[in-house]
Amino acid sequence: MNLTEPTKLSEAGTVVDEGTTDAFQIVKLEDKYQVIFGAEDYIIVIAGATYPKAPTRFEHPNMVAKQMKVHETRAHWPDGRKKWFSHAGVDFYFVIPKSEITLLPKKGYSYVPVEINGEKYCFNVSGGSFNGWTDTVRRTTHVGIGCKLKTLKSLAAVALSVEEVKHRGITLDLHELDFRQQAQFTEKVASYDVRKRLKAGDKVVLEGGRDFNGKRADFYILAQKTLHRFIVWLDDHKSIRGRLSRQDIYYTKTAELNGWPTVSASGFNKIGDIVPYHLRKKAV
Repeated sequence: MNLTEPTKLSEAGTVVDEGTTDAFQIVKLEDKYQVIFGAEDYIIVIAGATYPKAPTRFEHPNMVAKQMKVHETRAHWPDGRKKWFSHAGVDFYFVIPKSEITLLPKKGYSYVPVEINGEKYCFNVSGGSFNGWTDTVRRTTHVGIGCKLKTLKSLAAVALSVEEVKHRGITLDLHELDFRQQAQFTEKVASYDVRKRLKAGDKVVLEGGRDFNGKRADFYILAQKTLHRFIVWLDDHKSIRGRLSRQDIYYTKTAELNGWPTVSASGFNKIGDIVPYHLRKKAV
């Protein structure tokens, strides 16, 4: 029978091969569209927050894991072009019982609409053509980045406690960021801090491969022209002046040169391991 009204996920659809390792839950929304979930009675929901906003500092006892990382987003221009953007952020992990998740009778097509504690979300899923169209929601799914503090508090309020998760034997392994991802995260966070700190007399290091009027050296800020552009001069060529945009600055090195702190990607996992990057391919 097709789903025609909002229904608790714990009561929706049918479980196939119940009691086996291949069991799954299938919910039909119409004749040619269905959604498959794992047979577990919970979903590990990931919600992301973006630096330097306050939600990145969120803490709650029902949060089972937290991981700093770089989030990727894309924009679609009217002419069909796509542009990708990178943001430093934090992923927060909550174990939400299916009894707290309401499945909405809408065709999501790779974005399954649900409601949790009065807030509407879309589960990020893998989809494909099988008997029409099938979306698959894995045991762990993301509901987006840039979440507000209100959203994180709402998810945490209906999540299982860490003690309950451990008692039920629910586990989760995360993967450590590789060297490139670590460096990218630190650079992104440094860019927010450095742009606020830079003032006349501070040193600036150029991004790799760039120069300024043909010169490669440490620059000093002479004045801030606008929010994102600076007038600079060279330490040993004081007559050279010009504009330096924010894209020209190597923020991590600039922070180190001026004695300002930088942030490395970190996190915690209360219900499993954070697998070192060089071992991630061996993780099950």
